[in-house]
Amino acid sequence: MQYNIQTNNIMGALLAVALFILAAPAMAEPSTPFVINGYVVDSTGAPCNGAVVQVTNTNTGLIWNAVTLATSNSYLLVLDSENVSIDDVLRFDASGCSESMMVEHTIALAEIDTGGFSEDITLEPATADIDLIVTTVTAPTNLRNDVINPISATVENAGTDNTGSFDVTLDVGSTTVDTVSIASLAAGENTTVMLLWTPAATGSATLTVTADASGVIVESDETNNDLLQTVNVLEKLTVTANVRIEGTTDTVWTGDVTFSNSTITASDGSVHYLNEPTALGALDCADKSGGFGYVAENAVYGLYVSEINSEPAIGGDGWMYRVNYVSPWVGAAEYTLADSDEVLWYFGAWTAPPLAIELNKTNVELGETFTATVTAYNGTSGLFEPVDAAEVYVDGAPHDSTGPDGTLTMSLGSPGTHQIHADKGTWADYTRSEKKSVSVATSALRVDIGDYVVTSDSSIVAPITVYGITNYGTTTIKLEYDSSVAWVTSVDNTPDSTVSSVNINNPSGVVTFSAWNTDGVSGDVAIANVTLEARGPSGSTTTLDLTVTTLKDTSYNDIPVYDDDGSFTVSESEPPVVGSPQSSPDVILNDNGRARVPGTNLSTLSVSVTDTAGIASVTIDLTPIGGDSAAEMTHGSETIWEIEVNAVTGVNETHCLVVNATDTSGNSNTGVCIPLTVLIRGDVVRDSDVAVDIVDAYYIARYTVGLEPEPDEFVAGTIPADSWDGVDIVDAYYIARYSVGLESAP
Repeated sequence: MQYNIQTNNIMGALLAVALFILAAPAMAEPSTPFVINGYVVDSTGAPCNGAVVQVTNTNTGLIWNAVTLATSNSYLLVLDSENVSIDDVLRFDASGCSESMMVEHTIALAEIDTGGFSEDITLEPATADIDLIVTTVTAPTNLRNDVINPISATVENAGTDNTGSFDVTLDVGSTTVDTVSIASLAAGENTTVMLLWTPAATGSATLTVTADASGVIVESDETNNDLLQTVNVLEKLTVTANVRIEGTTDTVWTGDVTFSNSTITASDGSVHYLNEPTALGALDCADKSGGFGYVAENAVYGLYVSEINSEPAIGGDGWMYRVNYVSPWVGAAEYTLADSDEVLWYFGAWTAPPLAIELNKTNVELGETFTATVTAYNGTSGLFEPVDAAEVYVDGAPHDSTGPDGTLTMSLGSPGTHQIHADKGTWADYTRSEKKSVSVATSALRVDIGDYVVTSDSSIVAPITVYGITNYGTTTIKLEYDSSVAWVTSVDNTPDSTVSSVNINNPSGVVTFSAWNTDGVSGDVAIANVTLEARGPSGSTTTLDLTVTTLKDTSYNDIPVYDDDGSFTVSESEPPVVGSPQSSPDVILNDNGRARVPGTNLSTLSVSVTDTAGIASVTIDLTPIGGDSAAEMTHGSETIWEIEVNAVTGVNETHCLVVNATDTSGNSNTGVCIPLTVLIRGDVVRDSDVAVDIVDAYYIARYTVGLEPEPDEFVAGTIPADSWDGVDIVDAYYIARYSVGLESAP
């Protein structure tokens, strides 16, 4: 019978490889290849492309899967002559095109001598009792356009036989928008799949979920495979919400986030698509900005947060959330936010109410009083109630406590912007309040001397300046310093001020001087120029402590001032000490966009860096492997700095990636590099062309029949892409397809 046989370049290429192996001189006598091939047609005689052909030696129990193609009805199986013997019975189980067939073949002596045989297979209609039904289709309460919407569907096998692999599709109108594969479904069982849809417009739409849309499963009833649902798509919802995260001992993060939807990956690897802005999505957005990290658990009742900022739950207490101070009765993944909502994530107990703080003034003068009022939210009454003995903090330090009415009258003694918040007890008692800002202005004038970094045995001139003065008349100022670090060699006049007397006592580290301007001068006035000489060792530092004992204008009026002390540091000249360069692992595969076995394409590079002055930065040049020329390394434990890298270039090379460590004095060390070897997956035969080609496929094919040593699966394993299952003919087959442009690079 003449069949309409479909072939392609790849099957031809593999047949050629098999024939070449047969023709090659035996290198491990008496073992030789034994090649089985043939074609599969359906019951009408038409080619059945991509059929599954499994061959079993019924005498030995060995089972093999033949290589087939989706674009051809041919199959190929290359065995070793030791796998078969005369009179062995081989059973062929073939399926495809909704049909199947089992045939048996007895090995003859002539076939052993010729090294194989051909067996064509004609399939027959299946007689299995399978009935696939889509029982439910569930969409989010509010479908939104321009974001991912998860559509869940339950598929049941109402028949008495198990299924093979089949697809479940989601159609919107006449367009298929998503497909999910089910490997098998046992008789009487059901499974729920998630299908994804991103609507391009609002309005009404018809969803159709179909089981086995391509008809690969022969069913007792082919008319009940789909279920329709009419839905209404709303406009995408975008909100801006304030997020505050309170840990056990401090605020983790606070700020505004603007978003429309979220994709959450739970700790078990499951991915959850939230098509509206939710309380959990707000946490996820905050994490993207703050990088504090969190863990979402996929529980039976839904997603819940078990850890934030490396703080896990303690017994029955842990992470909870509130919106506008109210504790919702739904999970954070189900709570849809409105614009301007305030989301509070906090570590606490169910009985711990959140505190709030209000200030009657947020802009005050130095020493001016203002009132802080601390309340706690009562979830039963919905009211904020005053809190007695709540501690009020200024810039993180305890200041004073509230009275029975929850208020505290206070003042601040330093200018600038200060953060005020309240707390009481521990996280199990109350959740600390938000931080409120208070700006403290002053009518007093600032006097400063500045901050200086100098090299050993050198000196600088530091002007002492008063800012915004009117009619400067006279002053007396004391300057104190560590004489083991610096000495004052002179205090000199400036264009606006004459130094009338000076007392320099370097052994004690004290200078006192008086100065004046008899005519008076206004503005930013340099009162005196102080020359300081470095006396200390590299890295030593001292505060330049100013005390203005007298400052008057030309009418002899006191001028209020505050002192802004300076600093004097002797810089060091030694660069950081860099050592212990390591890469873990020291050999990785290149990244080309295809999946990799976890850990095979990433390496953690690390060095030890020490310096007496302190480390300013540690970077590494990753340009040889396609990265940044100055990628920042992060400070790990003790002296270790590290970075995780991948490689998109520089394959089949061992690189030495140069580290640049810089200290706070500006000294750098670029004399150490970290070795890293990058290999290209599939390049089993590493020759001068640095490429994956048919030579590599040929080597693996020869290995599978015992003609070459086993290649390293680290490089040779191409199928599956993200795990290892040993090196076999499928790996060679993938490389062969790649060599003629039918697969992506391994």
